Amino acid sequence: MRDIFKNSNYFNIFIQENYKSIDYLSNELRIGNVKKDRIAWVIQRKFSCYVQIIYAKYSMGEPIGDLAQDYQKALDFMYQSWMVLEQKAYKKGILYNHYYNGEYQDMLIMLSLGIMLHQPKETFITLAEIIDKDEVKDMLFEFILSSQIERTPLMEESYSVIQYIPKDYKSLREAAQEKDKTKAAKLVDKYFTKDWIKQVKKESGSFNPSTDIGYCGYWNFYVAAISYLLDIDVSNFEDNQYFPKDMYYYAIRNKNSKPVLLHLASPSYRL
Repeated sequence: MRDIFKNSNYFNIFIQENYKSIDYLSNELRIGNVKKDRIAWVIQRKFSCYVQIIYAKYSMGEPIGDLAQDYQKALDFMYQSWMVLEQKAYKKGILYNHYYNGEYQDMLIMLSLGIMLHQPKETFITLAEIIDKDEVKDMLFEFILSSQIERTPLMEESYSVIQYIPKDYKSLREAAQEKDKTKAAKLVDKYFTKDWIKQVKKESGSFNPSTDIGYCGYWNFYVAAISYLLDIDVSNFEDNQYFPKDMYYYAIRNKNSKPVLLHLASPSYRL
């Protein structure tokens, strides 16, 4: 067990319920029970289920390498749905080239898990395709992507209306641009131990595993990914109960090994 709030029985049930939901949705798609304009939404729900499974399996103590298959399935269903659905911020009839916080976190988590699970460059090409389709220009996204694939340097971000994302992630964003590793470590520490919990409470109104619906772990995978890419000293916060320490050191151990691409696409559901 890695999680300190729930036991293995809780997570086993949680994981199985999510797999059952995926199977049910897959069957509904297979037999044609889903209206055409709802197909992408159903596939997006499958993406969300797989992300929750990854969190829960990590919380329960599953081997890190075993999470790659669930990750690749999540990526496949994310691509199928996000390339069709309009995920961008919307206000007064106008679409803006950036995400609301829920979609922003989904993308940041997928980018970060891709780093921590040592996924191949094809993974980041896929995520970049989604981001570019939505014309989202975000510094943290580009910091992660450019560490894995060739990207045109970002000259300007696309934030115009929803300004709380740059503000909420300010310390983490500054760390990603900081050349001094000691200063970068302090900025990551500040974001993780002070800003992040305030951010979560502000968004959800809660930070309590006993009351949060669908609790699967409070792991901050993007703090781990940014720390890994910056190669900073994490000793000040590596024992924090929300830091995915095992995954962080898994990434370090596998840094020089060759990534494995799992071909898990579902062509019958391609839209």
